[in-house]
Amino acid sequence: MAYVSRGAAENLLRRVLHKARKNPRMMGPGEWIELIEGPLLAELRQVLPIAGQVPPLKALVKTLRQAHAVPMSTPAVPVSLPSEPTLELPPDWLDLSEAEVRVSLLQELARFEGVIGVAVQTPWGSEIRLPEDSGELPMLVGTAHRLLSLRQPYAMFYTVMGNAQLMVRGMGQSWVAVLADHDANPGHLLYRLRQLQTVPQEARPR
Repeated sequence: MAYVSRGAAENLLRRVLHKARKNPRMMGPGEWIELIEGPLLAELRQVLPIAGQVPPLKALVKTLRQAHAVPMSTPAVPVSLPSEPTLELPPDWLDLSEAEVRVSLLQELARFEGVIGVAVQTPWGSEIRLPEDSGELPMLVGTAHRLLSLRQPYAMFYTVMGNAQLMVRGMGQSWVAVLADHDANPGHLLYRLRQLQTVPQEARPR
């Protein structure tokens, strides 16, 4: 995730249920399918740059269809609905200790429309491609990252710097910064950055 926070997911689902005038305690599998594929997906597209369903919702619809197809004479198999609404997206696990992984990530992010610079900073090395006039931006981002991490681990940091937008994905001791021009839509970039996760230290090859 990419991720949509639990609070945001709850608010989104409550809003959709309210608009549809549905009581979740009274809804069967068929009604949940209609809600997910209709109003919920429409609302979700307003906040995330997606074309189809996100994987967790797609899997949930598949489970609901299976339950909906069970004949009434057959004992129904309980459908495992999430206890709390979530729009959590599958993370993209990266081993940033590998230079080729860092370079590949930098090149991928640099291809997004409106991106004018990318920096990947890790304890194992860094990859930086920023405009010449960006000055001490990596040092400033590094300082901000350390200060933010002192309080508690953070996921995303966003700010506007002059005529540019700065997005920083914090991942423990590592961070990824993307600088985009002021006309760029940050939605796709924030969506991609939220999916990034570093491979746990204990899982790295020795």
